[in-house]
Amino acid sequence: MAWSAIQNKEAAKDDATFDSTPSVNSLIVVVLSTWEGSIGASDISDNQGNTYTRAVYSDNSGVNVGIFYAIATTSSGSFVVSNDGGQGDYSIGIHEFTGNATSSVLSQNASDTGQSTTPNSGNITSSDANEELFFGTQSHDGANLAQTEGSGWTEMIDFPDGSSHMPLHTQYKTSTGTDASDHTIGDWQNWVCLIASFEPLAEGTTTSTTTTSTSTTTTTSTTSTSTSTTSISTTSTSTTTTLTSTTTTSTSTTSTRPAQRQHQPRRRRPAQRQHQP
Repeated sequence: MAWSAIQNKEAAKDDATFDSTPSVNSLIVVVLSTWEGSIGASDISDNQGNTYTRAVYSDNSGVNVGIFYAIATTSSGSFVVSNDGGQGDYSIGIHEFTGNATSSVLSQNASDTGQSTTPNSGNITSSDANEELFFGTQSHDGANLAQTEGSGWTEMIDFPDGSSHMPLHTQYKTSTGTDASDHTIGDWQNWVCLIASFEPLAEGTTTSTTTTSTSTTTTTSTTSTSTSTTSISTTSTSTTTTLTSTTTTSTSTTSTRPAQRQHQPRRRRPAQRQHQP
């Protein structure tokens, strides 16, 4: 199954909400950028109850950036991702991908910091013969600067501001080799640049969601037994759709015995007439 970038969304100092509900088992990648507020390993959550893991984190002169990820094992309705870290000045970016493995999905990561116009994460190398998803991001301490993706990368979020919220820039590519997340910003700034790679779904593997429902059918059967003087009706109820019965009685956990035959006095035979010669 090939990798697909489905959707992304950004928010400043607030929760981020996808425009449409992500697919179950899709890969959710979250970037959190804060100013002078460290990023904890459990700072990201969503309203679906999915568990997020911090893939990589670094800081530089007040700029803090972290990449988190989760498999959307639960996904329905409005899908909202939150920053639980309590930092005052932050930006958050959320991304949905498909084509991912559904367990042990994180492959490699790297980070670097610097002061220049060319943020670069440092190299990672794919550990899979099939194409891995390479995801890169950078943030810096400038304001309203142009941000450009690296060669061969596809830009996802360009959120430059920096005066009312932290700048954020994200990009992705697929690769079976070695690469770094490289970006260009419009002025000399302190920056943090990160990269993480994710394992693809194994060849020939499909993911599916199964919903199972159970219903019970009740069947009622009536059998009549007759004698010369009395008719008795017996009703039985079973939770299966087939009721086993005999010719004159029905199988049930509760039954009524057939009426006893009324006793009739036995008639005497008339005496044999004696033969007269």
